[in-house]
Amino acid sequence: MHYLGGKFRSKKQICEHLKDIIEKNDIKEYIEPFCGSLWITTELSKHDLDINYTVSDTHKALIAMWKAMQQGWEPDFPDDLVALEKIYDDLKVTKHAEFTPMHGFIGFGCGYSGKYFGGFCRSRGRNYAHDAWNSIKKRKLPHLSKFNFDCCDYKKYNDVKGALIYCDPPYAKTTKYSNDFDSLAFWDWVREMSKDNIVLISECQAPDDFESVLDFSVKRDIKEGLYMYKQD
Repeated sequence: MHYLGGKFRSKKQICEHLKDIIEKNDIKEYIEPFCGSLWITTELSKHDLDINYTVSDTHKALIAMWKAMQQGWEPDFPDDLVALEKIYDDLKVTKHAEFTPMHGFIGFGCGYSGKYFGGFCRSRGRNYAHDAWNSIKKRKLPHLSKFNFDCCDYKKYNDVKGALIYCDPPYAKTTKYSNDFDSLAFWDWVREMSKDNIVLISECQAPDDFESVLDFSVKRDIKEGLYMYKQD
């Protein structure tokens, strides 16, 4: 499924690094507060790791979709693109008022570049709903039973200790998922959480008191990596 900022291309590289940390530190709790399209959690869960997976996001329709699929829900959509676009347009009208599994599936799965209702995606008659569902069935559905889903802000984990926390927040100075994400407050939160946890952040850049521990750039003009807080 297309998703703005998804880590499909870099998932293996990132998860190898996460796996090493889990094994070397005997970590039992993995938390991902910006789970998005689940590429990282799903890839990590393929390894034989004795850990608890907690994944969350603030997007209500997205989490509603994952929870419903975890319980056996399957999206029903037409093959005809005209009819599919009609469903897309109807759901878009209520995107700020209703947060159903179908809103999540169609909003992201058929949204241009994976942006929630960011314009109906057309490409030579391609049915993106089919592509999204086939990808989820093959790559993610078999793993969903392992995950504990929650719809919440990252600050809900303030009291967590001894966990590996992987964060893929909205990148600063790039296309936003929303207009109200406070990057400065987020980095302060990471500094505090790093006292009792191992916290890794995917970003294009980080404050000066953070260090790059992995470069996973997939585009020549965009540098991406994993960052950690440099503690004294």
